[in-house]
Amino acid sequence: MVFVLMPFFGYLVYLFHRKQHHRFIGTLVFSLHFHSFAFLALTLLLLLGRVPFLAPVTILAPIVLAIYLFICLRSVYGQSRISTLFKTIIIGGLHVVSVALLFLLTAFASVVAF
Repeated sequence: MVFVLMPFFGYLVYLFHRKQHHRFIGTLVFSLHFHSFAFLALTLLLLLGRVPFLAPVTILAPIVLAIYLFICLRSVYGQSRISTLFKTIIIGGLHVVSVALLFLLTAFASVVAF
């Protein structure tokens, strides 16, 4: 599932930044970088969630990932804060929808297979 989502996320970023003459391979590298950070952050937050008094920290995961995506997009593509915020919301929202759809498709395929 992850190997399908990373190129799709890279394509979403490419669609929103193609006027800046960035190549698709650059957005794939950006996608790999972002997903590596996301997996690391989610792993750390899940480990922190095992500690009883730190369990509420896991609620911060989507917020941390959204802020990091905003910072990355602003740093790499150098656009204004408003433009980057708009693109972060759209790209992040489409990515969440694609994760949900692919998860449902995978669950459906596993039920049908067995």
